[in-house]
Amino acid sequence: MIYLTYEQVIELHSVLIQKFGGMAGIREISLLESALGTVKE
Repeated sequence: MIYLTYEQVIELHSVLIQKFGGMAGIREISLLESALGTVKE
């Protein structure tokens, strides 16, 4: 299985916001970090 890194997720998020619109930035970085850590367990 292929896992995205934190940096890849942030970049993907930025690209999708540019393409489809929305608010830039991540509201809760800790939730993103938790989600990424959970996937690898």
